[in-house]
Amino acid sequence: MLQLLRAAIANNGAQPFQWKPANTFSSPNGHAPGTLRNLKVLIVDDDLDTVKLLTLVLQRAGAVVVSATSTAQALLRLGEGVPDILVTDLSMPGEDGYDLLQQVRLRAGVTLPAVAFSALHDVSERSKTARAGFDLHVGKPVKPSLLVEHLAQLVRSDNASQVPVAGLH
Repeated sequence: MLQLLRAAIANNGAQPFQWKPANTFSSPNGHAPGTLRNLKVLIVDDDLDTVKLLTLVLQRAGAVVVSATSTAQALLRLGEGVPDILVTDLSMPGEDGYDLLQQVRLRAGVTLPAVAFSALHDVSERSKTARAGFDLHVGKPVKPSLLVEHLAQLVRSDNASQVPVAGLH
């Protein structure tokens, strides 16, 4: 995990927006490890280190990741292509994750699972995210394997009405 973090921090250049499979680590049989194979994920967080780390973790699980560091940038990304799932921080300067989800839900034809990824994960915050329309609330910090597992379950689930919480537990 430490190697992933170091690699993420070392890669300071911004990547252009592309919905194509990223290079992933391969298993001996040639398939990407993990359960997110080719899942398109939009990560939104104002903390660049968090974005880089989540990108590496999800790519390693086989996901195709695009990122944004603000609500405005995320909306531009959505105009370029709709992901399969949105993972957003709640507390960001200016428009926050709640504002982003509201704008995403107002867009015609854009319905996608949304994950609140936040250090704020007490009972009242989980209730607030549920009322706002988030499908999942993941608390920071989170074990990478647990995050991958919860995202995989969310996209497979026909019942997205619950807002479970994930974290170190």
